[in-house]
Amino acid sequence: MASQVELLLRTLEDLEEKELRKFHWYLHQEDPFHGFLAVPKSCLERADRESTVDVMVHTYGHQRAVLITGKVLEKMKRNDLAQCLLNTHSRQQAKQETRA
Repeated sequence: MASQVELLLRTLEDLEEKELRKFHWYLHQEDPFHGFLAVPKSCLERADRESTVDVMVHTYGHQRAVLITGKVLEKMKRNDLAQCLLNTHSRQQAKQETRA
């Protein structure tokens, strides 16, 4: 089972460079998702996919980073990636809860 960080990275690897720039743009908008902090532009200027995941996890935490990634992907009309990410995340959460 992939960690949340690996899941985020795999999702971002499916974005083209232009889409990754747009993804970054959404992350640094003022209050992009009602109550979540905007990521400073300087944190994403030269960020590759791995660095983007690190910044998001540091800024939002693991759970919220997954949810915000899903929301950004939906805004970008990449519902295919958003659904895959959120479905995989939900299945992983359900497995963890059953083990506990």
